[in-house]
Amino acid sequence: MIKIAIIATVAFAATNIDDAFVLLAFFANKKVKDAHILVGQYIGMAALVIAAMLLSAVSVVLLPNDLGLLGALPIVIGLRQFWTAWSERGDDIIDITPGAGAFEVIELVAIRTIANGGDNIAVYIPLFAGQSRSSEILTCFVFAVLVGVWCFGVRWMVEHSTLGAPVRRWGRWITPIVLISLGVFMFFSSEALSR
Repeated sequence: MIKIAIIATVAFAATNIDDAFVLLAFFANKKVKDAHILVGQYIGMAALVIAAMLLSAVSVVLLPNDLGLLGALPIVIGLRQFWTAWSERGDDIIDITPGAGAFEVIELVAIRTIANGGDNIAVYIPLFAGQSRSSEILTCFVFAVLVGVWCFGVRWMVEHSTLGAPVRRWGRWITPIVLISLGVFMFFSSEALSR
């Protein structure tokens, strides 16, 4: 169980470093309440996890003996993020209309979380595909706890702005390295390559 919790934590952190930049912009906006950002983040992450669980169930049926090959998904996403980090230097700007209500903010945060979640799904599909039901429940619990911790950490970084620059500078390089490492781990921890 500890191994599953550690893998879930690494998978969550690796796939949400880029989301931290979006959350930084939301939390830095004084017009937005922290609770609305938190609710939007939970809704967005729940949608990503549910989609990944459904797709992993399909992959278990279609590829029962080759689940380790799904490790190619995070590797491809990681390579694409390397290319993006190398070729693009701009940051996304979060634009919230002045007078936006709670529902609009929650919806915007959830949509941005989902839109930014390609790497989440690429990692979570093979993660869930190789797990038992109890491991899936533990992974979902770890994810639920980490959403709150992640939001709290980003909120704290907004208040301590000296940490924001290093996270923005190195996060774009750390994320692809961890994604590729997770993909390689999934390849070699399965029996797909030994056949």
